[in-house]
This record gives sequence, structure tokens and C-alpha cells, in this order.
Amino acid sequence: MDMEGICGLTTAEASARWQRGEGNRVVLASSRTYWSIVRENLFTFLNGAFAAIGLVLTWLGNYGDAFLVVVVILGSRRRQRLPGNLGQ
Repeated sequence: MDMEGICGLTTAEASARWQRGEGNRVVLASSRTYWSIVRENLFTFLNGAFAAIGLVLTWLGNYGDAFLVVVVILGSRRRQRLPGNLGQ
């Protein structure tokens, strides 16, 4: 595309449009808080079941298996985020 001969608005034109309300005003606000996102993704039924299993295994002294449950929970979080990351 030939950019020669193309010019933008002058300062006066931009100011006049802004006064008429024709400017771009971007509001950078999230509809959800960080804590609500963490709560929604961390406190799920499946994670609760895994946590209960991990607590029972810890109570029984199977620390290696309990650690494996933590790894499974963290791995499931990564798998759930992957499709969102690939879409960007």
C-alpha cells in the first residue's frame, strides 16, 4: 500500500472530535477479581477429591503417594490452561 499522501488529523481536528465525544476512551477493568478467578479454578470438586485422598494418604504415612496427588492436581491445572494459551 502506498503511504504517500496519507496524513492523519491535525491537533485542532483531533481536539474538536474529542470535545464532541468521538475519542477512544479505553477502560481497562476486569470483570472478575484475581481471587474469584483463583477460587473458580482451584476449588473444584475434582481438586477437593484429590486433596481428600492426599490427606488420607498423608495420615496413613504414604508421603510419596500423597506427593503424587499434588503433582496430579498441578498437572490438571496446566492441562486446563493449555487450550486457552494455544488459542492466543
